[in-house]
Amino acid sequence: MLLKGNQVQQKAFTLAETIIYLAIFGVIIISLFSAAVWVYRFNGKMQIVREATNSGRQALEIISYEARSAQEIYASTTNASQLSLKTAHYLSTGETASFIDFFQCGARLCLKTESTPEPIPITSDSLVVSSLVFQRIAAGSAASSLQISLTLEHQPSSAQAEDSFKVSFVTAVSLRHQ
Repeated sequence: MLLKGNQVQQKAFTLAETIIYLAIFGVIIISLFSAAVWVYRFNGKMQIVREATNSGRQALEIISYEARSAQEIYASTTNASQLSLKTAHYLSTGETASFIDFFQCGARLCLKTESTPEPIPITSDSLVVSSLVFQRIAAGSAASSLQISLTLEHQPSSAQAEDSFKVSFVTAVSLRHQ
């Protein structure tokens, strides 16, 4: 309150000042909300990337471990889309060798041993195996190494194409027991 002579004057916001204040406040709120939405979506995308990368890496580690310790690549059932290994793992009583297969079952990468009635998925159920190739690498006259190529895709459940993700892995493994 200001006193000017006998008059009392009150200082107040004008309508224009109020509108400008609300506009600035609105821009700030919208900016903060947009940043929060962006961070939320970015975090979701990073979770998809981590899941695909970890699932692919884990699958290749399992295949590599089994191949390294395998006695041989079982040629009669091994092709570009299936790997069959003769191994000393997963033995039944009285046996000296067993077989383990890696192949695409549905949209996932699976392994099957002689002792398991159903294939065991080794990739995440939210990922699709879009490519799986096993290629024998000849060393001399016998194939003692194997190249494995695996491509995984995340198919978004929503109609948002930016949530899709594809990652490819390639590794080579040498059998130790040949």
